[in-house]
Amino acid sequence: MLLPPEKANKYAFCSAPNSISILLTEVKDTFATLRQMCGLFSREANMDWKDHNRDMRAKIREMNKLIPETASGFGTLSKAVKDNGTLDFKTKEFIAVAIAIADQCEPCIGFHIEALNRSGASREELADVLAMSIQMGGGPALMYAAKALEAWDQLATQ
Repeated sequence: MLLPPEKANKYAFCSAPNSISILLTEVKDTFATLRQMCGLFSREANMDWKDHNRDMRAKIREMNKLIPETASGFGTLSKAVKDNGTLDFKTKEFIAVAIAIADQCEPCIGFHIEALNRSGASREELADVLAMSIQMGGGPALMYAAKALEAWDQLATQ
């Protein structure tokens, strides 16, 4: 059921245009609540990426205590992917940032930007990856590419 019974009954006998307007408002409000509850989107105008990464690592450590086998398996996979293959580490991290932008994953953006900083990547190289991400992902990628550049600018100075 899309709406709780008390709300579904409330809208059952409304005129169609009014019902649609009310339902759209309910859906919008529901998604806004879910975003806030899940922390999916940052509402901060100028997020502190160092703090964001630190806080996310703490959340991941806590979760890993509950699912140690999964955490270990993911760690093994990550190490195998980064340590093997023909692409160098920096190239793999550029790919990871592009995917993080496409998937709109702020924590992923923060972690992979940190890794790019450690790998010796340049802001100009990142700009090429951001441009390609935008070309492939359109408007949503543009928004998250801007977040990636903000993360770069903050984390590169620390």
